[in-house]
Order: sequence, then C-alpha cells, then structure tokens
Amino acid sequence: MPNLDNLKKQAKQIVRWHREGYYPVAERIKAGLPRYRNLDDGAVLSAAFALRDAQELLAHELGLQSWQALR
Repeated sequence: MPNLDNLKKQAKQIVRWHREGYYPVAERIKAGLPRYRNLDDGAVLSAAFALRDAQELLAHELGLQSWQALR
C-alpha cells in the first residue's frame, strides 16, 4: 500500500491537472470514477472536480470504495 502522505500529494496534483485542463487526466478520471464515464474529455475537464473527487479516484484505482477505506 502506498504511503498516505504520497497519496495526498498525488490527489492535489490530480486536482491541479484538472484545473489546468491537462487532457490525460480526463481519461484517468473517466476510467476511475463512474459518474464521469459517459462524458467526453472536455466535459470532464469543465465539470466541478474537488480534492475529495481526486481522493476517491485514487482509492478506486487501488481497489477500494472510498478514501476513508484507504485511510
């Protein structure tokens, strides 16, 4: 299991990439979060995306249901 501090930094980086419109992160978000799955990349990047969403994404990528389960 990755270090929790490292995961927190990764979550913040994902939020920054989303805010900056970095298209590769849109694919990652669509793959990891079902509510974004049917959106195109532009719609994903223009949708609201908070730190809690990035944390949920990381948890899902690690096979867990939530950030709380990860912690």
